Amino acid sequence: MEKAFDFGGMGARNGVMAATMVAFGFTAVEDPFSGSQSVFTALADNPAPGQLVAELGTRFEVFNTTIKKWCVGSPLQSVLDSVAVLLDDPAVRAGNIKSIAVDIPTDSLRIVDNSTIPDLCLQHLVALMIADRGATFASVHDVARMRDPEVLAIRRLVQVVPSEELQAAVPARQAIVRIETADGRSLSHRTYVVRGTARNPMDAKEVEAKALDLTAPVLGTARANELIAAVSRLDSFGPVSGLRRLLQA
Repeated sequence: MEKAFDFGGMGARNGVMAATMVAFGFTAVEDPFSGSQSVFTALADNPAPGQLVAELGTRFEVFNTTIKKWCVGSPLQSVLDSVAVLLDDPAVRAGNIKSIAVDIPTDSLRIVDNSTIPDLCLQHLVALMIADRGATFASVHDVARMRDPEVLAIRRLVQVVPSEELQAAVPARQAIVRIETADGRSLSHRTYVVRGTARNPMDAKEVEAKALDLTAPVLGTARANELIAAVSRLDSFGPVSGLRRLLQA
């Protein structure tokens, strides 16, 4: 609910409210971007409006955008990154694991430790990834999978370890996943930089795979692939209105 309102509903509500106020004759300052009290002072304690035009034409903030690789809560991105790496080892499979320990920043514990929400529950998601050999938007939001016997069997092996070292680590939200296999092997992976952030961006194929995972259930696989192909050549696609057909469910 928070994300839906913060990133979607609130902007729409504020736009409608502003238009309604203007229609009823409300007035305002002529220039909200100048003066001692402005939109900048309303949004920041120490605003630096000059940054909006600094390196204009050479620095593009879109390249600093984070695109989540996994459709789960942010504190869990590095956890799933680590599990994904460990899944490359054939030994990491259901029935061949003795124990799983996950080190996370201490402050993240209250959000992800045994949450009743599937996409926020660390223990569930680690077990789900191992059972399914990966994770999709549908699987991580499937409440019924929290009662899946195979997932529950793996989940019982997961121990969460709050770490003050990771709490102070830079960049933030690192994670370490350690797996002991039934044949006596010890596997471990530490994610230092979350995949999908500006310092570790996804490649085009990863972005396309996520887009397909999100859009195919709504648009159908054929049209979803057509849409992805169109976006990949947007600079030569023609009028953007041509995307309307591809975007209609």
